[in-house]
Amino acid sequence: MNIIKYGNDALYKESAPVEESKIDDVVDTANEMIEFLEGKNGGVGLSAVQVGILKTFFVMRVKNSFWEIVINPEIISQRGSEKSIEGCISNPGVYGVVKRARKIKVKYLDVNFKEKYQTLKQTDAFIFQHEYDHTTGVCCWDKFEKRIR
Repeated sequence: MNIIKYGNDALYKESAPVEESKIDDVVDTANEMIEFLEGKNGGVGLSAVQVGILKTFFVMRVKNSFWEIVINPEIISQRGSEKSIEGCISNPGVYGVVKRARKIKVKYLDVNFKEKYQTLKQTDAFIFQHEYDHTTGVCCWDKFEKRIR
């Protein structure tokens, strides 16, 4: 699996919604993305745009234990804010401080194309927001309040 790196214009493009007719392809690709992250590459999330697919889906590790495939996500509400240190597999070795909502309510489609609602806090909320940003053409390094490495 090839990761699109810093400097590639695709990282700044908004992704198109996933259509129900493409769900099997999305699930197959998402599972490949999970296998890639579980290998020597590490990471807690990966957006389709980062592997060259301009569709609105990503994978994320929830509660640092299980993987979630998130399709056509929306952030419904946000509360509080907190600064966290973030990095990105598309810009390896670069880290910075990003201000994110501490608690978010989200809506997305699962692998059965059924609506799912969740309230996410702290780390899970930060991961979701980071990957969601990728689907809208925003990269974390552009949000750094301070680069630390």
